[in-house]
Amino acid sequence: MQEDNDGPPITIPLGHQTSTSNLLMMPQCRALLGEYPEEFFFKVEMNRPRAWAVRTMMVSDLDNLADTVKVRWVDGTQFLESYLKRVHPFHPFLDRDEVREIYEDTMHKGIGIDNSSALVLTILALGATVSDAVDLKPELRTGEAFIQQALKILFASWTFNFSGDVIVSQALSLCSLDILAEFHQPRNGIELLVDRMPFPNYGELPSPENLYALADISARALLNRIHHALFFTESLIIYSGHSLNNRNIFRAFVIYVTSKMWEGEEIPKTVLDMCEICLHGCRMFIIMAQHLIRERSPYTYSATQCCLSSSIMAIAAQSPPLKGMIADIESIHVITLELLEPWAQAGTSIKTGYQIASLIAAKQLFK
Repeated sequence: MQEDNDGPPITIPLGHQTSTSNLLMMPQCRALLGEYPEEFFFKVEMNRPRAWAVRTMMVSDLDNLADTVKVRWVDGTQFLESYLKRVHPFHPFLDRDEVREIYEDTMHKGIGIDNSSALVLTILALGATVSDAVDLKPELRTGEAFIQQALKILFASWTFNFSGDVIVSQALSLCSLDILAEFHQPRNGIELLVDRMPFPNYGELPSPENLYALADISARALLNRIHHALFFTESLIIYSGHSLNNRNIFRAFVIYVTSKMWEGEEIPKTVLDMCEICLHGCRMFIIMAQHLIRERSPYTYSATQCCLSSSIMAIAAQSPPLKGMIADIESIHVITLELLEPWAQAGTSIKTGYQIASLIAAKQLFK
């Protein structure tokens, strides 16, 4: 990335929020569903009860760690292969050969309380979790014991002994949750730095999964810039955007149209076209999500939240100018409920989302 070509920093303007929770606060949603507090889903997640093991992760030092987790070679190898096949391709910042080497070396020495053991436990935890059935009981999830022990080691090492060990950073990066990406976070200025960060360097012969990661980073950066271009001005009418096809970007046009009565007033055809693109994008995402969340992946949570795109379609169904674009709203509700139900565990925001989707579907029957 050349600094001379950077231009001014482009960020999503203050006040613009596209998270699912913020949709619930709009007058159109409140009329359909009732009142919900700001950042509702985030608050649900924050209020979930924490297990005793999680509350006791912050030990005073490494010497006070409990007995290490036992991992059989046959199980460890199975979890490692699951990680390399179903997790690593989404986040390929670790070298495959180095991962295997660290794993074999650690397993030969035995899982301990060193940083390499923490990294291996994190990798095995992800491999075990992605292999679990969706409806597996919590007490049977092997990955939880691995990640709890890994976090105990990492928290103590980071707090008391951290001196530039890259393994600690690698393991903590694997432990981080993509769930935070769905929630609106207070601005702290770091986005200005991120906008200028160079892309990862995978060498002269990057693998296909390295190229996939680079494409994903590039797409995310592009979407941030598109959001800026779309929402920087107060007027939605002046933006044409004919070549863009993204349900989140064009969501603003649906919100704009559904916020007015339009009695005796003509809606510009360009705006209606944008609404149709948004609604078609919502429909296609829900249909494609049937394949995306059939099993665990790094995008499971985001996909289940985005399935509430059906709320956008339900709002549009109440608007005379738009309801003709979504004649299949009932079947969309059915698909949405089928998608969310397996993941709707008690006390989670997904469960709450399932209840909201059920309420929307029920009210649509009487419209």
